[in-house]
Amino acid sequence: EISVFRHWGDYDVGTIKEEDEMFGRQYCAKFSDEIISSGSENGYPALVWLSKCDLPDGRRSVSLYKTISGHDSYYIIERVWKGPATDQSIATWKKYMAQVIVCDTRDGDGTCRRPKSVAEAPAPALR
Repeated sequence: EISVFRHWGDYDVGTIKEEDEMFGRQYCAKFSDEIISSGSENGYPALVWLSKCDLPDGRRSVSLYKTISGHDSYYIIERVWKGPATDQSIATWKKYMAQVIVCDTRDGDGTCRRPKSVAEAPAPALR
């Protein structure tokens, strides 16, 4: 899922992670999260993390997030597995998340790039 929050430019990329962590600690029987990457991507602050939630009823949810703070908007890219998530599937989606960038086409300096190969990215449909 991709969410775009217009007019939220320069919003802290860590805020959504903090909310995810607060929710997980409150509602999950067991919760863990891991920062995959943090820093600047294409000149914009970005954060990628993986969170795992074991619910009290025995179900498991695994979520991979990427937040990007652009000059004009704030972006949240999220992949949620409800149930088992294989290491291979998570690795594929981490690779996909690394290709997702924000760029300002108004700059005209050529910094807007496309992924090397669309075949490297998973299908956009949730599985």
